[in-house]
Amino acid sequence: MIRNVFPFILAFTAFTLQAQQLQWNSSRILLEIEKLNSTASVLYIAAHPDDENTRLITYLANEKRVRTGYLSLTRGDGGQNLIGEEQGAYLGIIRTQELLAARRLDGGEQFFTRAVDFGYSKTAAETFTKWPHDTILSDMVWVIRNFKPDIIIIRFPADERAGHGHHTASAMLAEEAFAAAADPTKFPEQLIYVSVWQAQRLFWNNSTWWDKDLPNKIANGAPELAVFDVGGYNTLLGKSYGEIAAESRTNHKSQGFGSTPTRGEQKEYLELKKGTAIQNSDIFSGIQLGWERYRQGADIQNTINSIISNYDILHPEKSVDALLKVYGQLKLIPEDQLIQYKKQQVQKIIVACLGLWLEPVAEKDMVANGDNLNIVSTSLKRVDYPLSLESITILGKEYKSGEILPAGINQIDSFKIVVPEGISSSPYWLNGAYDGVFNVEDRKLIGKAENDPAIIFTYNVKVGNEIFAINRGVVYKETDAVKGEIYTPLAVVPRAIVHADSYNLIYTDSLSKNFPLLIKSYAADTIAGNVRLFGNRANISSKAYTLNKNGESATLNFTITPPKQNGTKDIGLNISGNNENETLGESAKKIRVISYDHIPRQVVVEDAKLHVVKFDAMPSTKKVLYIDGAGDLVDESLKQIGVNITTIKPEDMNAALLQQYDVAIIGVRAFNTSKVLADNNAQLMEFVNAGGTVIAQYSTNWDMYLEKIGPYNFKITRTRVTDENSPVEFLLPEHKVLNSPNKITQDDFTGWVQERGIYFAGELAPEYVAPLAFTDPNEQPQNGSLIIAQYGKGTFMYTGLAFFRELPAGVAGAYRLMLNMIEYKP
Repeated sequence: MIRNVFPFILAFTAFTLQAQQLQWNSSRILLEIEKLNSTASVLYIAAHPDDENTRLITYLANEKRVRTGYLSLTRGDGGQNLIGEEQGAYLGIIRTQELLAARRLDGGEQFFTRAVDFGYSKTAAETFTKWPHDTILSDMVWVIRNFKPDIIIIRFPADERAGHGHHTASAMLAEEAFAAAADPTKFPEQLIYVSVWQAQRLFWNNSTWWDKDLPNKIANGAPELAVFDVGGYNTLLGKSYGEIAAESRTNHKSQGFGSTPTRGEQKEYLELKKGTAIQNSDIFSGIQLGWERYRQGADIQNTINSIISNYDILHPEKSVDALLKVYGQLKLIPEDQLIQYKKQQVQKIIVACLGLWLEPVAEKDMVANGDNLNIVSTSLKRVDYPLSLESITILGKEYKSGEILPAGINQIDSFKIVVPEGISSSPYWLNGAYDGVFNVEDRKLIGKAENDPAIIFTYNVKVGNEIFAINRGVVYKETDAVKGEIYTPLAVVPRAIVHADSYNLIYTDSLSKNFPLLIKSYAADTIAGNVRLFGNRANISSKAYTLNKNGESATLNFTITPPKQNGTKDIGLNISGNNENETLGESAKKIRVISYDHIPRQVVVEDAKLHVVKFDAMPSTKKVLYIDGAGDLVDESLKQIGVNITTIKPEDMNAALLQQYDVAIIGVRAFNTSKVLADNNAQLMEFVNAGGTVIAQYSTNWDMYLEKIGPYNFKITRTRVTDENSPVEFLLPEHKVLNSPNKITQDDFTGWVQERGIYFAGELAPEYVAPLAFTDPNEQPQNGSLIIAQYGKGTFMYTGLAFFRELPAGVAGAYRLMLNMIEYKP
């Protein structure tokens, strides 16, 4: 059925529903109905994506049927990436979506603070030099006051046993937030939106990993310790909680956390740290789990119990009338956070019982602000229960419908809208500059895992006497011959964007460089104007552009002269329309598309600017082969300074190819990701023996396909130096790697980012030498960041130095040292 629609205004009480994410079936519907009888909630708190105990979250959400959330203080920006080259904020976007995918499987909800993951931290004291204590505490209190958990569970001990400064800090802050959330003098500005909240208990998720005394506590029946089995089997889901948890954890693909399912008994240990005593190892003892919290609760509970008793597995729609009764009973209770949440639960269940499919699909996957967009809406009721689509709300306008939806027949409505200026699909926490914490000005966004969809269709559906407002984000979909139907969230982007192969301009001399800048239109009509670079030498001029249609692009060539002095300098980019003064334009925007099969596509819109770096360095004379690892930008960075470098996949490496090169550099974590490389490592050693140089960048020590990657024995350890400003000692000051062709000095170790290095070498065979040592505060010097050995006529090097971070960041000293490693001859 295809109809025309026209706008009108309809007033009613609206509640939103989440998008079509869960894979609903009759068993899932029954499980969700059973959850209606629980009014309790638990909030799990840790520091990073993948810190959470997915098995415990799965058990709480699906066995105990309590509302369960995970508050991760960070988005994991400072970690490593096993599946691609994204680092920093881009990696944080991936890990955010991996957490959301995990929660869709285990039944939890996801929250964040504004804390930036700045990489491994050895102490909480160091962590709090980067994280403003009160800011992060405020965010945690905000989430607690919104979520209102009865129980808070922390993953880590609040001391050095946690093994990571972020871990320790998460536990310390959680213990503070437990009390602060109930204190009206703490963060009173929040009380305009929320009320104070006192959780009843705070537990530590103990294990023998942290607590060597735990077996004694268990044996002695410590009254503060709750011990219970979370390995049960859920007949409605057809899986054990260990199986579901493994599927959930496997979503952390960027961290290489594919997990093996567990079946059978699995014990968890929760140790009470704050709050009322527990009885009989029951963390919920004395807590009202059902509707007894409310005076009218008995009627609600009786109705829900009746729905469960009379549930027809073949005809869930027969439960709709009774669910509407529950909804009506909820409306009689003064609304608080819990009642609002329960109303949303009921609405989701009703939609699932009706087999109601509501889907707005755009004609394209990206659209520019100010452009027209055609959207086709499909409304489908798949069971025989009377309901009507009263209207559809789009960008504040009501489009009248008022027709009864027939069972099994698609109702198709076509819309043409104008995409407003000012809306964006770019992650909200990246909309401004940040350092330590993300800059989020809208308080109501704090804690949210992700943006709401850029454009939302609200389907106002009348079921019985209730009108439900059901939100669906606009998507684009296509069919792939192998993958099948693919959904992509609609991205809203600027009318014109710029693109450069690299936004770093690296100079080792005083010669000007051509900087080609592509400008691309996403606008439907002709756009024209000027792009101007500013902040550098005066010879940079404005360049005009005219683009006539969506998708058209042009290349603007700028000549950029390096600074006279060594150092760094940023160059801004402005873009202006044809009728504007070019000096009054706005910052030019670039977009970064992040696309992997296991998460929805993400599009980041950012200000474009150039980072100019000038330093003295001798040119490279070697022919370099770069063997890809997990993903990094080291090879692209080296091209910036004229290194003759060719990149291949590990499976393309062979002895004949190696003979054509002087140096082979192995990408980060290559021995973790490529069995082919490990199997063919003997070819690399023969290459060294014949006179070549192999530079192996770090791999992790727990999942390598090959332990002995060099010609002589050494161990890859977990040792790292996390202070990017830590002092460096030249253990072998006369060694060629520190002197030729570039004289390495202390100045070459200034301006490093995030860390010195990770996964240093240890237990070195006597053939290795280590020319450098770094020292973190209050620790002993570490000399395994770079090791070198002669083998036959050639050289093998292993390095844990963070070249994969430093080179893309334009760190001059890292470039100079890597050039010496490439040029090295004994």
